[in-house]
Amino acid sequence: MILRRVIKHMKNQEWTAIALDFLIVVIGVFVGLQVNNWNEARTLKDRETELLTALRTDIQLTLDATQAKILSFEQVGEAGARALAFLENGQSCEDACWPVVVDFFHASQWQKLRLNRSTYDDMRRLGLPRSRELINAVESYYTQNESLAFTLDEAPDYRAIVRGLIPLAIHVAYWVGCFKVEVDIESYLLDCPQAVSNEVAAQTAAAITAEPRIKPTLTDWTGYVRSYPSAMNDEIGFGEKAIAVLDAEMERRK
Repeated sequence: MILRRVIKHMKNQEWTAIALDFLIVVIGVFVGLQVNNWNEARTLKDRETELLTALRTDIQLTLDATQAKILSFEQVGEAGARALAFLENGQSCEDACWPVVVDFFHASQWQKLRLNRSTYDDMRRLGLPRSRELINAVESYYTQNESLAFTLDEAPDYRAIVRGLIPLAIHVAYWVGCFKVEVDIESYLLDCPQAVSNEVAAQTAAAITAEPRIKPTLTDWTGYVRSYPSAMNDEIGFGEKAIAVLDAEMERRK
């Protein structure tokens, strides 16, 4: 329609009309582009809001998991300290060897600390989030975790050594009565029922004590594990700051 009008105006040399038609076309193209840009910006904002909501959920879940792991690591550290005290005492456990064996087993527990950051990595591939403050807060949280997590990528040497000295019957009994998992929270029970005879428990404690690698590897691992709760609490602080920045950003979007 406009093209036919332009041709007609040109034939009649109606230059003012031609200019008006041209202006109408330019304005139409400009408005069309602006509407398209506005729609794209709105779609991106909606997608970013959706991902920010998922990111907040991810961070909160990891904070809850880290808090639970702190309790678990404290239990492991305490068991390691008791096991080391038994080694340093140098005395036989006689008829009370089951709790000693359980402590050696508890002290071998190990969990990885690296957080799941898939939602945040997906956002970064899309160039999101666009808030530099938010990027800095979340990056600080994940960086704090990475600095701690890489030291636990592999199980401690003590774990394989001591578990190799513990009879299968005790392994089976331990996982049934001395270890508990509820909603991904590991707990190590001190009052678990004795599942082997005093003789077997005493033989196991003696075998562990006689192994020269036990004390140095247990000392090394216990030193590490007892230091983790404090560092993990620091990590939680970074995570809580990230959530606060996320909440502020979501509030601005309402």
